[in-house]
Amino acid sequence: MNSSETKLNAHSKKGAGKILESPSIFNFWQKITGAEEWKSRFMREYIKPFQDARILDVGCGTGSVLNYIDKTINVDYVGCDINQDYIRQAGKKFGSKGTFYCCDVNALSEKESDFDIVIAIGIFHHLDDKSALTLVDSVKRKLKTGGAFFIAEPVRTENQSRFEKYLMKNDRGKNIKAETGYLSMLKDFFSSVESKIVRDSHFIPWTVNVITCKNSL
Repeated sequence: MNSSETKLNAHSKKGAGKILESPSIFNFWQKITGAEEWKSRFMREYIKPFQDARILDVGCGTGSVLNYIDKTINVDYVGCDINQDYIRQAGKKFGSKGTFYCCDVNALSEKESDFDIVIAIGIFHHLDDKSALTLVDSVKRKLKTGGAFFIAEPVRTENQSRFEKYLMKNDRGKNIKAETGYLSMLKDFFSSVESKIVRDSHFIPWTVNVITCKNSL
């Protein structure tokens, strides 16, 4: 891992968390919980990549987002993640379709900038608040004017079932917030911040906060 990476101070590698550090087990878990189906929907309904879009995937994992970009269009995709095994797997499967870096977004070279689209799926709840703000600042600087930052995070809401509360309590990410918590760290960075709560995102009970942030033209 890159020595300058943001520390995942709200990330657990104990128990099941440690097992999920393995790319093959992580990919299997993503499939059986519906996380892969959610990525497909997220790309289709919210992100909507377009021809020649320059896309940065923050915390890209094994790069599976590339499975859900329309094959009839060309995009310039860059993925970064601090898990070396995830990046190795991503490079093996998708190396011809994108560029992958084993580092966090703060450590990306200056040449990797001017992105039309930045994606962060399930990243912020693995970070403490200070690290999350550092990430947001880095993303804003890498977005081109008129670009958009798309976020999808598990979110605490009223009237969640005991099972959903249990799942969130035992997630690897230990900083799952309410909607207001996510929005408060974004509002000072972007001219436009739109939020939506999605309750049917996964096969398991798992409520997601989809947030779209835009840089003004």
